[in-house]
Amino acid sequence: MRRIQSVDRSLDILEALANSDRPMGVSELGKQLGLHVATTHGILTTLLSRGYVEQEDETNRYRLGYKFYQMARLYINKCDLHQVALPHLHDLRSALGERVSLAALRNFEIVFLIVLDSYHLLRLKPSVENSTHVHCTAIGKVLLAFQTTSYIDCYLENMELLRYTPNTICDKDAFLQHLDEIRVKGYALNEEEEIEGVFGIGAPVFYSNGFLAGAVSTAIPTERLDRRLIPEKVDLVVNTARSITRELGATILQERG
Repeated sequence: MRRIQSVDRSLDILEALANSDRPMGVSELGKQLGLHVATTHGILTTLLSRGYVEQEDETNRYRLGYKFYQMARLYINKCDLHQVALPHLHDLRSALGERVSLAALRNFEIVFLIVLDSYHLLRLKPSVENSTHVHCTAIGKVLLAFQTTSYIDCYLENMELLRYTPNTICDKDAFLQHLDEIRVKGYALNEEEEIEGVFGIGAPVFYSNGFLAGAVSTAIPTERLDRRLIPEKVDLVVNTARSITRELGATILQERG
């Protein structure tokens, strides 16, 4: 089978960026792949113009671009996770009356796969096109908590825990302890840590092989939140995530509620 060298090289660069936990420079990519710097730069320039890579302003290093997120959503629409999760998310929205979502973590960023808006007239701003922050949202924290230790360490080495509200956890040791608590409980809460006035709940979804598939979450304006009902809402979110997990073929050890 005849292979086209320029296409092979382009794919090699994209795969190198996808497998890297941080942005990479032209020389670094060229050295890793055995390509001349000029060749590497030319390919990256083309990929940049098409949205398949992005370039950091401060370092001029490259990472995967938004086009992959768009293509991923098109792919996800055809895969089992989306098909399995969608009816469960409809049921969850009906039970809560609030916005619900399914998301995954890619290159330290949250990628929303499904978002179903609230029934209420007062709604939170949709975040399908723009990732929310991992360290201060329920869905972000639960997605990070169930990653490998090396992934979490790499995240903390490369990402700053910026403060967005007085409740944001910015200390790394405290954040690691918080992730431990999330793993033990099996869910995460967002106590107005990203945006004041927004409360969230997130729970993990797993594939049959035990790997993290994504997470289910809800976001609720605090002016509509009856805190006495938080345990009931947590049960609804966690059991929705577990129902999706079970349908994907994984075993659930214990039910909530």
